[in-house]
Amino acid sequence: MSAAGLPETPLEPARPADIAALIPLVRRIVFSRVANQAVADDLVQETLVRVLAAADRVETGMLEPYAIVTARNLVSSQWQQQDRHQRNQHRILELPTPRALDEDLLAREEHAAVASALGRLSERERQTLVAHEVAGQDTRSLAEELGLTAGAVAAQLNRTRARLRVEYLLALERAEPVTDRCRPVLFALSIGDRRRQREVDAARHLLECDLCAALSQSLMDRGQRSDNEARIRI
Repeated sequence: MSAAGLPETPLEPARPADIAALIPLVRRIVFSRVANQAVADDLVQETLVRVLAAADRVETGMLEPYAIVTARNLVSSQWQQQDRHQRNQHRILELPTPRALDEDLLAREEHAAVASALGRLSERERQTLVAHEVAGQDTRSLAEELGLTAGAVAAQLNRTRARLRVEYLLALERAEPVTDRCRPVLFALSIGDRRRQREVDAARHLLECDLCAALSQSLMDRGQRSDNEARIRI
């Protein structure tokens, strides 16, 4: 159903030919930035794998921009790894990583990000989500309390999880949206609503906004999972 409550006509899914058509573009992007052919080939393959995994969650017109953003992100990650390797080459002895300390710091940062994300939800959204995800209350009993159908509660929970994912990533990265289009675009990606992606022109925005391009990878990678649950510790 659309936001207006009207039935939606399903959008045409991406075809294998649509993915194959991206190969020359992805190769140009990667090979223009990575000199090592073997590494470049691996990055091209990884880009196509990610695009293919996300294909059922993005409208066909977004495949090319998503492929561009994914390729750029992977190349950037490769550069960062090479830079770290070069900086550490002079070390005669590899010092042990203070893993426990790092994990404790990461856990605190994630906890703070979750708290911040929950704070961005409305009181009703927050209470319903916590009742379902933490207390284990089913959608039927929640529906009775809220005066809704179980289907409506499930749809509300799906939207709330999508919002929570967006707010969690923004908080974790300590990032503030640079335009008023950022949150609508990120939400459309998070919920996997292909029609909404078209309405907010997500394809163009990802090419213009570095922040959303970077965050989109985490939101779209979630589409490779078989369920629709938020993977955030609450």
